[in-house]
Amino acid sequence: MRIFALIVLITMPFVSHGQSDKSGDLQTAVRQLEARNNVLNKRISELEDANYKLKSEIESTKADVQAEIRRSQELQAQNERAMNLALDGFTKKFEDQNKVVQGVQDELGRKIDQQLIIMIVGILVVVIIFLVLNNAATKKALKQNVANWNNFQEHLLKK
Repeated sequence: MRIFALIVLITMPFVSHGQSDKSGDLQTAVRQLEARNNVLNKRISELEDANYKLKSEIESTKADVQAEIRRSQELQAQNERAMNLALDGFTKKFEDQNKVVQGVQDELGRKIDQQLIIMIVGILVVVIIFLVLNNAATKKALKQNVANWNNFQEHLLKK
């Protein structure tokens, strides 16, 4: 084992000297990564600030929208109440109008019935008068014909 340790110690300076110095490249890469990390941290901070502002704006907008919805609902409720009152008034007026129309129809029905009765009575009176006059005219004509016949017979008998 000594021999092996000796060989390693003897070859070590050659091997270590054979490796190039890459620590400078590593330090440059680390600096670049640190600079990039700083830029990213700054960007994250900016994005968190923007996110906070957006959340605040969203909350504000949400509150405004809720207030507007409440106002709209109140206005809609007022409109519904006004519409219901108008419909109730219209219904009452419509029912009153129906009662008036029914009363007018009943009155017209009675008047038409009265006029029909008066017309029928008038026609009956005219028919009765016509029959009485016709009967009287027939009797008068019959008497006159009988008198003419009698005169004709007397005239014939005298000859």
